[in-house]
Formats: sequence, structure tokens, C-alpha cells
Amino acid sequence: MRLLFSRHGEAKHGSPDFDRELTEKGIAEIKNLAALLKKMKVKPDYIVSSPLLRAKQTASLYKTILGVENELIMERSLQPGGYIDELVILAEGLNANMLFVGHQPDISGFVTQLSSPMHYNIAMYPGTIASVVFDSDITFGRGFLEFLLRPF
Repeated sequence: MRLLFSRHGEAKHGSPDFDRELTEKGIAEIKNLAALLKKMKVKPDYIVSSPLLRAKQTASLYKTILGVENELIMERSLQPGGYIDELVILAEGLNANMLFVGHQPDISGFVTQLSSPMHYNIAMYPGTIASVVFDSDITFGRGFLEFLLRPF
């Protein structure tokens, strides 16, 4: 099973925080990364997003460019301050390749919790995407960090 974790693309400053949109640069960078994933033949079965606007926009761009047929899933656990446990339960229940779109510092924390018993700290700039692969059940610290891609 492959679990992808993406930080939303670059967003405009302002408030309320819930309604911040992606910048033109953020949109372009996500489109580039999505096109690269398509070229790599990386396609999730489901995309799960934070309900905040910038994350939903990021998730929608991935859905369109990668041709994901299933509807976007909105998950409160991906809001700032969320917990990974609900995401693991969702992924195991669907038993599918997933793309989770969320926020810092949580999204990089999810990647490290799943891929390292040492809980190293990785930087996930806006738009960064990581892939963590499991041979069988999702076990904390036992996933393989397949790739970490920054926007370009």
C-alpha cells in the first residue's frame, strides 16, 4: 500500500485562515508535481483532504490531473492540529493507495511517524509530496520513504 502525503500548495496570506486560496505560483507548482506523478505512473485510488480551502484546491488539482475517479474525501484529521490515527484507520479500511493533503507541521510529522522509528524531522515546504510504502499492514515506523518531491 502506498500512502502519499502532500502539503497544500503555496497560499495567499490573509484571514480567515480557513478560506485562504492558492496563489498562481502554488497552482502551477501543484500542476507540475501532478504531471510528474502521472509520468511516474503514481495514481492514488482515493484523495483525502483537509477541509481548508487551500488544501481542497490542491486535492482537486491532483484529482483532475491524475484522473482519480473516486470523490474527494474531506477529513477533519487533516486540519491543523490533526492526528494520524484516523487516517490510518481510513486507509486500512479502504485498503487502497491514498493521497492525504494537509498542513504543516502535521503532514511532515505523519510521514516521519510512519517511516522512521527515529522520528526524524523532514521539511515539507508548500506543495511538497512524500510517498510512504508498506508491504502489508500499516505499522508506525515501518514504512519505506519511497520519495520526497519539492515543487518546481
